[in-house]
Amino acid sequence: MGEDDIGEHDALNVIVYMLSFVAVHANTCSCLSSAMLYRKANSLADDDVPVWAQANQRLLKLPWLKFVMGCSCYIISVIFQSLRTLEPIPGVRYTALAIGIMSMSTVVVTAITLRAL
Repeated sequence: MGEDDIGEHDALNVIVYMLSFVAVHANTCSCLSSAMLYRKANSLADDDVPVWAQANQRLLKLPWLKFVMGCSCYIISVIFQSLRTLEPIPGVRYTALAIGIMSMSTVVVTAITLRAL
């Protein structure tokens, strides 16, 4: 199957699949990275943790960044999936789209307010 063989509906299926794929992998990576970092921090003496954390700032940000990416992909995939699934019912389709956009907006506004990103 080439790019020319993918219709509009098929393209939406591929988008939903890839967003879901990235969401699962990013969130799993976030969880595993967090567990390994937690294990490492717990194996250190209390006085050594701040020095280690300072030396590994980028590594300590990785789980959060992966989590943000995974959750964003998940929410977007759900929005696109509802667009695809509810195509025959326009009223419900656009209601679901509005709910999805409002949900995503709530997360973005909270992140901006808390300066979490």
